[in-house]
Amino acid sequence: AMSTAAGLDSAQAPVLMATLGKALGCAGAFVAGDELLIESLIQGARNYIYTTAMPPAVAAAGLAAVRLLATEAWR
Repeated sequence: AMSTAAGLDSAQAPVLMATLGKALGCAGAFVAGDELLIESLIQGARNYIYTTAMPPAVAAAGLAAVRLLATEAWR
C-alpha cells in the first residue's frame, strides 16, 4: 500500500502525483496508482503521454535524486 505524508493509504489516496523539479533538482513529474488507474491514463491521455516524455538523461537524473533522498534524507 502506498503511503503519503498525510498518513493516508492507497484506498484513501488512490493517486500519487509529484513533480521532480526544485526539491530534486530535475524536471518532470509522475503519476502513480493501481493498474486500473494507470491503464486508464495510458488509454485516455495517450496524446499527452507520448508527446511529453522526458529525455532518458532527465529520467536517470530523477532516479539518482530519488535514491539520494532515500539514503540521505537530510538533503
